[in-house]
Amino acid sequence: MSGRVGLVLLAAGASTRLGRPKQLLDVGGRTLLRHMVETALESPCRPVAVVLGYQAERMARELAGLDVQRVVNADWVTGQGSSLSEGVQAIQRSASDLAAVTVMLVDQPAVTARHLTRLVEAFRRGPERMVASSYDGVLGAPALFPAGCFPALLALRGSEGARELLRADPARVRSVPFQAGSFDVDEPGDASRLDALNDPFTSSWSSRPPARGAGEPGPTGPAPPAR
Repeated sequence: MSGRVGLVLLAAGASTRLGRPKQLLDVGGRTLLRHMVETALESPCRPVAVVLGYQAERMARELAGLDVQRVVNADWVTGQGSSLSEGVQAIQRSASDLAAVTVMLVDQPAVTARHLTRLVEAFRRGPERMVASSYDGVLGAPALFPAGCFPALLALRGSEGARELLRADPARVRSVPFQAGSFDVDEPGDASRLDALNDPFTSSWSSRPPARGAGEPGPTGPAPPAR
């Protein structure tokens, strides 16, 4: 299918459970936010929009020199739904040939450009279906949504996230296994894992290509039931 696949990176939250901005945690000498944006830019997804909210001006400095759209969600405190809606609107305005959008979260440091590429490849093989990462028996982010899902994404509000769409119609979801996706940064203990740069897990995702994507399995057929 022709048409571009855009990407929305959600990075608007205040990290209340962590107790400090997760976006600014160190990942191999750069912030988690910059690490995730650089990963997105290594993928075939264009345009890339980064949705900011909490301390937006401070976070925007981490995007210096990067070819991304900066989107500030004034209603970020209402939840992820409004941030996702703002991001989708932004890339729709800048790309008239948009065929799909990939939704990516700032707190999944193990995501690789190769995994994002596999999501796009799975979409090209069946453009009528959503494509989601699968880990620990669930479907989740990063996930890709065809243009037919845009109205539903734009209608999200409050704490509703894109996972609601995956749960609503799992038969229309193609899954791409990504076991490392189960690690996200929400609690102080998760931040400690980021500090363990010599840990075997960390070394598998902190290095740049060609290490990216090593050992990741390819896409599968119909997705398992979402939980």
